[in-house]
Amino acid sequence: MKDGEKYKVLVKRGGGRGDVLLSTSVLRALKAKFPQSFLGMATDISGVDIVKGLPYIDKLYICNNFYEVLDFHEPGYDLVVSLLYEKQLHLPYLEAFMGQAGVVGYQPRPVILWNAKVENYARRLVGSFNPEGRPLIALHRGPTWPMRMWRDEGYEKVLKHFKQKYRAAIIEVSGTPGYNLGLGLDLTGQCNFKTTAAILKRCSALLCIDSLVMHMASAVCLPAVGLFGPTDPKKVMLADGLNYPVVTPSPCRFCRHLRGTSVYIECTQKSYVCMEKIQPEQVIEGLEKVLRKTGAV
Repeated sequence: MKDGEKYKVLVKRGGGRGDVLLSTSVLRALKAKFPQSFLGMATDISGVDIVKGLPYIDKLYICNNFYEVLDFHEPGYDLVVSLLYEKQLHLPYLEAFMGQAGVVGYQPRPVILWNAKVENYARRLVGSFNPEGRPLIALHRGPTWPMRMWRDEGYEKVLKHFKQKYRAAIIEVSGTPGYNLGLGLDLTGQCNFKTTAAILKRCSALLCIDSLVMHMASAVCLPAVGLFGPTDPKKVMLADGLNYPVVTPSPCRFCRHLRGTSVYIECTQKSYVCMEKIQPEQVIEGLEKVLRKTGAV
């Protein structure tokens, strides 16, 4: 297919919500490469709110699950792109996606768009919580795969440091109601996908695990400090100069990628050693570097 010509292109990606969000990079790039083309998107129910309403999509097909997305077929498309980093696990996920779609060289940043109502809500909420404009740190600690999660006392020690030294304000976000530590404004379970993104856009930095919210931060250009044990930040975290991975010193780190699996794996250790070995001092160092770099502290 030649750049600039008109085609019908179908993109397929379901499964993890973070993976669906990463696929929005491809949608934007394809529309830029083929601006006159008709672009279809097939995803599953869990990812609909992530892609619905994007101006790059001319028709959205909704399947029940990841496997239905893989098997989905609609006649009349000139090109069908199944985004499967699982077939190229030696590559960063976004690099695999962009290569599979033939849009290497276009900006590999996820896309989230929201309307004025959502923007105004986020502005009022953050403004009323942090009227002094103090450094504002968003916290997302899960829940997700247990082997990706870090201990609560670690987060408490890190954020206590920033509250005491920099008078930082804290916002806790999660899709699960009540999944908070009482460290600041509790928004857990209270905001939908786009509202959470609009709130993140107004923060100074995000402290998180490998998760959908980490990719949301990339979409809104929010610096993220991500904690990594079983997954490799070089594969899943956007290397754009904004993000800072805190990597476990454990020799068993990155087991999910070293073992070449595209699905969940259970830890072979007696406990989640990799995440346990991440120390608060590592996280404090990374978060301070990010906040200094952006001028927040």
